[in-house]
Amino acid sequence: MAKKRKVAKKSAPKTVGKTCGSGCCSSSCWFWTLVSEAGLYFFFYYLLYVLEVSVDKWLASLVLLALINVSFFACPYMRKHFM
Repeated sequence: MAKKRKVAKKSAPKTVGKTCGSGCCSSSCWFWTLVSEAGLYFFFYYLLYVLEVSVDKWLASLVLLALINVSFFACPYMRKHFM
């Protein structure tokens, strides 16, 4: 008779707080995400102001924010290691 091997079961990682399948879904996470996006938006606005760019700074900052977010989530390295 062949002996049965014992297979160690992998335990599920313990989660702290309320999470969903794609990350943190608590209201605190959403709040800090919005604060982070607003900070990045005003950083772009200030950068355009300092560089004395002659465009509509509010619209240009919004375009830069959208491009940064799209490039971050489209990057294969980010998708593989952080999502």
